[in-house]
Amino acid sequence: MELRYLCRLFDGLYVELSPGIGCLVESPRIEANVCYTNTNYLALHALEICGSKLVNPVQEFLRRHDHEKSGRFEVLWLEPIPYPPQRVKRLVLDRASVYSRVVEIRADIPSGEPLPDWHEYADLLMLAALEKLRRGDRDGAASLRGQVLSL
Repeated sequence: MELRYLCRLFDGLYVELSPGIGCLVESPRIEANVCYTNTNYLALHALEICGSKLVNPVQEFLRRHDHEKSGRFEVLWLEPIPYPPQRVKRLVLDRASVYSRVVEIRADIPSGEPLPDWHEYADLLMLAALEKLRRGDRDGAASLRGQVLSL
């Protein structure tokens, strides 16, 4: 997918909550009225690459709803994450009325409980592999990557 198409996709997910503050909803169809702080944190980096006008409103959204850390995706920026992956606890932080719709603002945070079947999910295996690599465990990372390839 070309970068410009990805950038346009983000534009279509944007909802302005109030002047100068907005977020990207999860999907046009599934959770179309839900903004997660965690995925907006991820999207912010892509918005910056796009040179999007949405960077500042999304930054302000994240500043006001200070729950970007999910204990998963931060490894992409070489920040430590729990290993093995944990269950997340979903928080409803706020609701905002935007014209005729209500947008719910949610955050996923680490629960402190290991996720028992995490090894059955390719995305969690890859995040765990990155965490192993971040810790310097190349063999452990390679083993987890192998498990992903076998799924």
